[in-house]
This record gives sequence, structure tokens and C-alpha cells, in this order.
Amino acid sequence: MLMTSAIGVCALHSAPTHSRRAVLTNAAAAAVTTSLPLAAQAKGAIEGDFIKDLPSAVAKYSVNEEGDAAVYKPKARIEAAGSKSSKVKMYMPDPGPLSNGDFVDAMWFRDSTGKVLGAEQYRSTGKSFTEPVEGVKGKSIEPSFQARVDAGAGTIFPVIHSAKGSVWEGKPIVVK
Repeated sequence: MLMTSAIGVCALHSAPTHSRRAVLTNAAAAAVTTSLPLAAQAKGAIEGDFIKDLPSAVAKYSVNEEGDAAVYKPKARIEAAGSKSSKVKMYMPDPGPLSNGDFVDAMWFRDSTGKVLGAEQYRSTGKSFTEPVEGVKGKSIEPSFQARVDAGAGTIFPVIHSAKGSVWEGKPIVVK
């Protein structure tokens, strides 16, 4: 609503460079785009669009195991167990989705209730959105994801989303 008002005021006080119809059409398109849920905006390839609330977006995905399990099913292990938290790592099989002309654009851990415990978004290169982008694109890699999970979290599941829309859940691990 604020966006529409700002556009309307700008159009009234400046020299008319656009017709009223063009201004209203653009304002309506902007309002619709910003009102869509994050998961709807992120559907398919997330490449190029950083999602600020990734845990909420990925929580809406449901498992749809399309493709070969040997290529898409993520694996997880406990890297370090502590009294307060454990470091868990998720990784992809070798060969992974890149061998199928696809890439992993999101990885996350969830508990048995579906709550997202940690999530990360990836580019087509396999690099996280939080990693700096290098000037020359090198060879793409299969991503891996590490997270700290509270001790006693119980059974957790590694889950991935691919750019082609597949959602795979790996074998669960238990965090004591």
C-alpha cells in the first residue's frame, strides 16, 4: 500500500513521463509480487534470488523424490558431539545432481515434527549465498552444509531441494 502511494505521489508532482495506466499497472504488479509467499517466489530455481527467511520457505516444501536416489539422496553425519550442541554435516553423494544437469539450491535439517533446525541456500556453482562470489566462475561442486544442533534434539533428517524442483530426504541421524 505504501509503495502504491509513493508511486502515485511521484506521478502527480513530476512531469508526466508515463501514463497513469502504466503507473497503476506497475504499482499493481509490485504489490502482487511482494504479497506472494516466499515459497511461491522461490519455486523452481532459487538462483539469483536470496531468500531472507529460508527456514520458513523450505518448511513449506514436501518430499517429492523425482530422479535417482543414488544421485539425489543427501547423507548426514555427526562431526562433533558436545554437551550443549553437536555439529552435524550434510553432504551429497558422488556423483550428485550436477551429473544429472541439476544442482542443489537449498539444504536443511529438520526434526521429527518438521521444524527446520538449520538451512542454507546455494548457487549453481555449489557455493553458499553467504560465501563471496569470485570473478571467474570455476568448476561447480556439490555443496555440503554444517549446522549446530542442540544436544538432545533426537532424530533429525537431512533434506535438499534441487533447481528442478525435487525434494529429497536422507536417512535420519540421532543427536543425543
